[in-house]
Amino acid sequence: MKLNQVIAVLQTVKANATKVKTAIYQLIQKTPIFQGIPRTFAPVAEDGYVYPPENQTLQMKAEDLLSQYEQACAELFNLCATQDWANTQAKVYILVDGTTILREVPVSYLLFLEKQIVDIRTFISTLPVLDNSGFWVYDKQQECFAK
Repeated sequence: MKLNQVIAVLQTVKANATKVKTAIYQLIQKTPIFQGIPRTFAPVAEDGYVYPPENQTLQMKAEDLLSQYEQACAELFNLCATQDWANTQAKVYILVDGTTILREVPVSYLLFLEKQIVDIRTFISTLPVLDNSGFWVYDKQQECFAK
């Protein structure tokens, strides 16, 4: 599997694994489903009342839940390992207008930069701007634009 394919499915796999693990954890809290009880009663006296046998069947085995938990984690662990190993080997050069500004940049740093660029773009887009209703001139005394 290629790194771009891993990145494309990783969030979905993480969400599915979390959902399955949470469901299993909630099941573990319900201890009665792990208890099977066969009961037979014998009369106290020879001619005493005989109660009918009781039987509560085992609804869940911890072994089955462990297997489900393992399956939920296996694909996630494999994909994360694939991504992390690939990220340690992949390196790029960052060029701006044909000039190299960074050399041999690891993928993890590129992902960090991507997030920072989104944050910077969001910050800049919310800055106040001068309205177009008039002509603005920079006033050195006030250190700002004025009409």
